[in-house]
Amino acid sequence: MNKLDTSPLTLAVPPASFAGLHTTRRLIVLIPDAESDYTPVVHRIWELAKAFGGRVQFLGLCNDSAREPSLRRQLVTLSALVGDKTVSAESKIEFGSNWLNAVKSNWREEDVLV
Repeated sequence: MNKLDTSPLTLAVPPASFAGLHTTRRLIVLIPDAESDYTPVVHRIWELAKAFGGRVQFLGLCNDSAREPSLRRQLVTLSALVGDKTVSAESKIEFGSNWLNAVKSNWREEDVLV
């Protein structure tokens, strides 16, 4: 199982400055098709989601249909851990091996990519 880097992130722009932006702003979190422990970063994702408008989309990239159920369970679990009354979380799986194509098909101008 892979362990994610849990070093604290620094935002270049204070979150308060985003208050006047369009409400469709989302935090897009890329989730690779790999067995990883995301527990250490769930709270940080939640904090970032609150700072950026309260919406998260977990985006998984799957290039093996046999791995899809595992990735789907992982995304559903992350959505459940991050979502609450102040943060709405959703998940989506794109098929292929190109992150750029996956992000382009889900990207909106207001989104923030993690």
